[in-house]
Order: sequence, then structure tokens, then C-alpha cells
Amino acid sequence: MRAVRWLATLDTRCPPECGLKDGREWSPDDARRPIGHAIPWGQDLCGRCVSVPVSKSFRELGLDIDDFSLGSRASMAGQVPADLFYSEWIEGQDAATQTRALGDVRGAHLAAGHSFESLFAPDGSLIPIGLIGTPGLTHPPPAVRSKGIANLEIVVLRLEAPDEARQRAAEISTVCKSCGGFQIAAESAKGDRAIAKCAACGETFGTWGAVKAEALRLAKAAQDGGI
Repeated sequence: MRAVRWLATLDTRCPPECGLKDGREWSPDDARRPIGHAIPWGQDLCGRCVSVPVSKSFRELGLDIDDFSLGSRASMAGQVPADLFYSEWIEGQDAATQTRALGDVRGAHLAAGHSFESLFAPDGSLIPIGLIGTPGLTHPPPAVRSKGIANLEIVVLRLEAPDEARQRAAEISTVCKSCGGFQIAAESAKGDRAIAKCAACGETFGTWGAVKAEALRLAKAAQDGGI
């Protein structure tokens, strides 16, 4: 085995961070070193990705034989070529599908002809919506992960634009520890007193006000340069 390959699911429920890894390869040892890119192996945010072994080609093994056909893989619209990965797949979808998968702003960015990879910093983290399209962004480590809310992990990533003002923005992600879901639902009519819950599995996280307060505290620390 020469590598392991990340395979995501070709549908609108796949988190963008997982989609970016689709088809990329890492070393097969425990170190999981990126091969041909700089994206760390990281966490499966949705629990629907798999890793597959990549063997050497016949010619790498010293045999003058063509490799077997790759066949096909599943997508939300049926079978597609096995070497069609998420980046190319989502770029080929209609605007409505791109919006369902990525949200209004990122979907519109793709629909305007930009690449899926332009939504990410070099380390594979999503660029905050307010900085999409800014050249030369950097992502200073580390990411901050708050574990103050039961069953919910809040992740804050800070990115900077290389201008004189050192513009900063924070990207906030939430991950349900029970199912890996990344969308939170709350009954808007009840405001901050509403119970926040995972839209995928229904796991509850306390009040919406408590979740929002923790997310805002981390975001402010990120923008102030405190993390």
C-alpha cells in the first residue's frame, strides 16, 4: 500500500471541509502525512466519510500491465465516474444544489464561476464569509475548540488578510459529538431560551443563548488576536 485516500459522499449533506479532502491522499502510516497537498488528516465531521487503501500500480510493482478500470461511485443523482471527486462534482452542480450544500454566500461564489478550493485557506479550513475572495489569507494556528457545552464542540478558526490593518475574521463551526452533525436548530420564537439541538439526530445542547454566548466569546477572542 502506497497511501490512504479520503472518500466523502457526493451529496448536499457533506460538510465542505470533508468534500475538500475527497480523493486526496495521505501516507499509510499513523503519521498520515499529506501527499501532494498541505491539508491535515483531521476529523470526519459527518461520520459518512471513509478511508480506502491505495495500492501501487502494476508498473510501480515492475509489471508492464495496465491497471484495471476504476469503475464508478455513487452520488445523490446516481452513479458517476470513480475518479470524479467532490471539488469537481460540486462545481458541476446547478446553483440551487450548490446553495443547499454550501449556503447562500459560498454557493453564490461558486455559481459566479469561482472554484470550490477558493473557499479554503491552504490548510483546508473554510475562509470566513466576510473574507471570501481576499488574496493571500493566512491561518495562524491553533484552532480553538470549546468543550464548555455538553455534547457540542465549538471550533473557532482565525484567518488574517495581509493588509495594513491586519483584518481578522473568525470562522465558527459546531460539531455534534453524538452524530458528527454540524447544523444546530432552535425554535426562533422562544429566542435565547429555546433549546438548541442537532438538526440531524436531535441531541440537545442546553439553551440557544448559552451556545450563542460561548460562540461569540470565542469569536471575539479570535478577532482580538487572543488565540
